[in-house]
Amino acid sequence: MGKEYFIKCQKLDTQATRRFLEQRFTVLETAVGAFELSLRGATPEPTSDWVPVVVAFETDGVYFLDNLASPFQAASIFMQLVDFLLSRSEVITITEP
Repeated sequence: MGKEYFIKCQKLDTQATRRFLEQRFTVLETAVGAFELSLRGATPEPTSDWVPVVVAFETDGVYFLDNLASPFQAASIFMQLVDFLLSRSEVITITEP
């Protein structure tokens, strides 16, 4: 069980967001179309087999799951993703589903 967020965007450009993720992070696409993310070059946490973050695109935003496996990585990924989305949209809303 992790911590879930939904980042609602006015105009989500999924292609640009995917390119951003691939440029910044280690990305593994899952069978269900979500993306497992970790910081490039980061050492995996020795106590966890989980990736730090999973994101999925929805029609009006991004689902973000912090697996609580690496607080530093999750916080860094979250901050960078929010900054990117704010650069593309005037308003974003972050809620817990």
